[in-house]
Amino acid sequence: MAKHARVLTDAEFEALVAYVEAKRNGTRNRLVVHLTHYAGMRIGEVTGLAHKDLIGRAFEGADFYVDNVGYVVHPQIQLRKRAVKGKHARSVIISQRMKEEIIRYFTSFQRIDLNAALCMGYKGPMTNKTMALLLRGWMQDLGLYGASSHSGRRRYVTTLLENGVNIRTVQQLVGHKFMTTTQRYADCLPNSMMDAVETL
Repeated sequence: MAKHARVLTDAEFEALVAYVEAKRNGTRNRLVVHLTHYAGMRIGEVTGLAHKDLIGRAFEGADFYVDNVGYVVHPQIQLRKRAVKGKHARSVIISQRMKEEIIRYFTSFQRIDLNAALCMGYKGPMTNKTMALLLRGWMQDLGLYGASSHSGRRRYVTTLLENGVNIRTVQQLVGHKFMTTTQRYADCLPNSMMDAVETL
């Protein structure tokens, strides 16, 4: 049976963010980590993003400006079928914290190319395998063994469940086709049985 990816503590997450931000393409790295942890996105979904999937031109009510051009952060990321595991399109809802991270990323630019890929490598857009290996390597550098590119998604799901969010809502948020997939995350919560009997 495959081992579950390690879920990072708050302190480990902050250490990871600081570490990846100090690397080449630090602002991009920071956004990738936040998209996995605070939007629950799979690394393959993240590497499939273009800038236009996150923001658009604003003619009024801009969220931020770059080179005197106004932009607005999309309230949801629309993922196309080819970018999603299981090949079914889904939407990712952007929280206020995630919105602030997206703005932080784009305001580091002098000019924005909306058609550019979020994860660019030396020879073009990065593959999900390359980005996953990078992320795992950074985690191992910090001694976060057992953690992987899926750790953020696991943290997102388990945090929602621990905070009492209905499992059906969580299923829809992360795009699980079957409730049983989401249920496996709930089964791994360390205090779930104790919490259940304490409600009696």
